[in-house]
Amino acid sequence: MLLTPLAAGLSPVLEQTLRTMFLGRDHALLIHIHTFSAERCLLSDRGLTSPVPQNPHLVFDFNLAAQAFIRYAFLDYDAALGRPLPTGIAHGLNLGPKLVQVFYPRDDFQSLDVFHRRAIEQSFNKVFCSGLSPHGVAVLG
Repeated sequence: MLLTPLAAGLSPVLEQTLRTMFLGRDHALLIHIHTFSAERCLLSDRGLTSPVPQNPHLVFDFNLAAQAFIRYAFLDYDAALGRPLPTGIAHGLNLGPKLVQVFYPRDDFQSLDVFHRRAIEQSFNKVFCSGLSPHGVAVLG
């Protein structure tokens, strides 16, 4: 259903949602592409995880490769400030192109710990790994 347009001339619901998330100007978009020299990243059977508890920000992690994962953080300006965004700043944000910040952390083991913990907690049934002993994970059996 997410890939089917609801009416003639309309985009599919999934496309509309992604367009709002990636192009909407009421929130900041930060992307972290985490890579690791030797450590392996788990792959959840759900495909994605959320590293933060429910709050006004949307944050999703996806496994990219054996030694990399990506984090998309959609940060609500008002919630980050603890008050509404000043009108002048909101107007300025609407004038220019969407600001997307991309970071490339390398061997950030604290983030890898969170990624692995959430992959295990939020998986449906299993997690997978291309290595025998993933960082911070006790492998049973």
